[in-house]
Formats: sequence, structure tokens, C-alpha cells
Amino acid sequence: IAVISPYKHPYETFKQRCENSHIDKDTRLRSDAGATPDNIWGVPSYAVRESWSNLKRLKLGGFFSPLFKVFTESYISEPFTPKSGQVFESITHEAKRIGWNSMLFEGMAQTIHPLENGGYEIQVLQNKRKFKIQCEYLHLGIGYSKLNKTDEQLSFEKHHPNLDIYKNVYEDHSHILNHLKHNGGTIIIRGRGIAASMLLQKLYELCMQRDDIRILHLLRHHTHPSMINNKERSLEHEWEYQHYNFPKSCFGGEYKINLEGMPGHESYIPILGGTTSADRTSWKHIVEEGLDKGFYSYVVGSVQSFSYKNQRVSIEITQDNDISCMVSADFMIDATGLSRNLRTNELFEELINTNHVSLTRFDTLQTNSSFCVLNPNGKDINLFASGVVALGNTFAPVDSFSGMTYAGLKITEFLCTKLERPHNLSGLGSLLEWSNWILHKPPQ
Repeated sequence: IAVISPYKHPYETFKQRCENSHIDKDTRLRSDAGATPDNIWGVPSYAVRESWSNLKRLKLGGFFSPLFKVFTESYISEPFTPKSGQVFESITHEAKRIGWNSMLFEGMAQTIHPLENGGYEIQVLQNKRKFKIQCEYLHLGIGYSKLNKTDEQLSFEKHHPNLDIYKNVYEDHSHILNHLKHNGGTIIIRGRGIAASMLLQKLYELCMQRDDIRILHLLRHHTHPSMINNKERSLEHEWEYQHYNFPKSCFGGEYKINLEGMPGHESYIPILGGTTSADRTSWKHIVEEGLDKGFYSYVVGSVQSFSYKNQRVSIEITQDNDISCMVSADFMIDATGLSRNLRTNELFEELINTNHVSLTRFDTLQTNSSFCVLNPNGKDINLFASGVVALGNTFAPVDSFSGMTYAGLKITEFLCTKLERPHNLSGLGSLLEWSNWILHKPPQ
């Protein structure tokens, strides 16, 4: 196995984006207790590990709390979610166990060239030196290719390259928060997903320190709650909530089974997923308190013009009733997400331009249920994909810890069947490998 990556650790990009969006090592992620990327069995879960860790430190309250949440989630308490530091630490241990460094070719993959024998040739840039790696099978798990900068932000950066007052939430914007902390001011935020909620929480903490900070939430359109099994998703003050990015049965239940056998399943993915924030009482309280005390407000409408006047960002907005209004602020942070569009990624240029792969309606790779990429004729090729680049697969939550673990298992099973090789991921073989994981021994 050869791993091509510009980073020494398998989580560096994700960790950097977490830090920029105010998720430190003690902040909880939007992930299930059993979604363990370091452990395909999911046992012990993150909840059990956190309980055991607290017990060893004689923190009895910390021992019972995670377990109580797991057994009472959605009925009495909010679901347990792991801390980011716990996730990164566990992945570090697993990388060491499987010998990640011995597989790693540290460099940037630049191009992918299909070979006549069905394999692939990847050109890699490493410290200004280029070399090529050939392989029979190739797996792509590159995540989001770049930030999803809006046209307004790109135009603003072009016309005002020396100004640092309009940032994407996944970029470093600590200078903006520091200014607000020491001087107060007005800030416009965009987006209503998990990153926007984390940003709002950080701004709320600043508002509690001083009373001259104002938050204006700019929304493109009114939110209409999605209907799932004749039930409306939770909607409050234009925020749509659900615990995870998809309903839990998409991970292993009714929705997962239905999607696997459903023609045109791609059209249901935006309904089940879409832009939502985690259903957390504390975040709902922030919005309620902000509206009540006046430090938070929102406006819905389409942006007509965007300018920089009197050292402030000025925006003209047209609302639903065709009434125009002007809003302005000292700073603006865009939390509308990351780009998954493979058509704008140079790494996929040859694969797409030569019709070697088929794309979904989301501009991601079309795959079968084993995460094998399909060509335009619907035939699988020696190329695999997982994570967001496989969005549109019959397993809806591909861009999650559970989705990546599930994809790894399905890809392994597919390869073992195709190559007519036995695998030890069932029965006693699975128990043996789990024992190796528990004892921190290398895989057999």
C-alpha cells in the first residue's frame, strides 16, 4: 500500500479546519459515539473510552455522564458526541499501529493518468521534485478540494486585496475576533450549518464580555423544513436542526436499506441531509437570547450589490416582497461550507475530460454500492472513492466517520472477491483482528 499525501498525519486538513472554525480539542464534534475511524468494529465506542478515562482519574460524574447520554439519547438527553482531541489522539495511535509512516509518500498528487492495463499513474510533487507512481488499483479519499468562496467574496478579494475584513470561516479569522473583543463592532455572518453555529457560539461568548457587539445573520432565502416520513425536521428562527448530518437510520436502518434499492436515490439525499445544524439546546438558547436582547438579528434576501464604503462592508439586499435594504458591518465571515465540485479540481481534469469516470448530480464520482467508481457506461473500473468525493452513493452519509469506515470495509470485501483472496474480517478472523487492535498489535 502506498499513501500519497502532503501531510504527515491523516487528519491534518480536518484538524486545521476544525481549529479555524473554533473546534478545539475539548469541543465536541457532530458524530456518533460508535463512529470510530480508528476502529472498524466501533467497540469500545468513544463514550465508553471517555467514561473509562474519567474513571481512571476518579471523576465519577464524568464516568456516568457519557453512558447515560448513550442510553437515553433523543428521549431524555442529547446524543453523546466525542471531543475532537479524543478523535485525533485515537487516529494517531491507529496510524502508528498499522505503520502509516512506512506507506506514506509525502507529496502533492498533481495528475491521475489511466493506463492501458486498467491501472493508474499518479504524478507527485515533492519538494520541487516530480516523480510518478503506478498502481493497479487506486483509492481516492481527498475530502473537500477547496473552500467554497462565494462570488461576492472572490470579487471583494480581487478589488480589495489588502483588506482582511471578509473571510471564510475555515480561514484564519482570529484577527477579526480579537478586534471585536477589544473594540466591539458589527459583524455579518452567512450560512446556517454546523460551522455557522460554532461561529455564532464564539461570537456569543464575546457578546457576554461586552455589550457593543452586534451580529447580523444574512440568509439567502427562508428555510422550509424537510419532510421525512411525514415528519417535519425541527425549524426555529430560520435554523433547521437534526442531530447528525443525516438521520441515524441512514447509517444502518430503514433509510439505508431503502436507498440501496431505490432508483434515483440521489434525489433523496438533499432531503435527508441538506444544510442543517446540530440539534443542541445551548445553540438554540443563543439564538433566542440574541433576538431577545438585540445583539443578534437576521435578514433574508438576495444580494444585489456588494461594496466597501467608509471602512465598512455595505450590502444591498432585495427581500421577498421586492423591498430593498442596505446593511453594513465592520467585518464579514462566510460559513457557507466547502467545495466538493470535482470539475474545478485539477487532479481530476484528465479523468473527467477523457470520459473515464461518470459524475453524479453533485459533481462527485459515481460509484456502486462497493464504492467502486463507474465509467459513463456504468461499468466499474479499478478506481475507488470514499468521503465527500463519493457523495451520491447509496450510502447517504459517506462524508462522515461512519461512512468512511463503512466504505473501507466494502472496498476491502470487493477487492478480496475480485482477486479471489480470503479476508479475515468475519467470524474468528474478525475477533482476532479486534484483539490485535485492543492490544495495539499490528494487523495480521
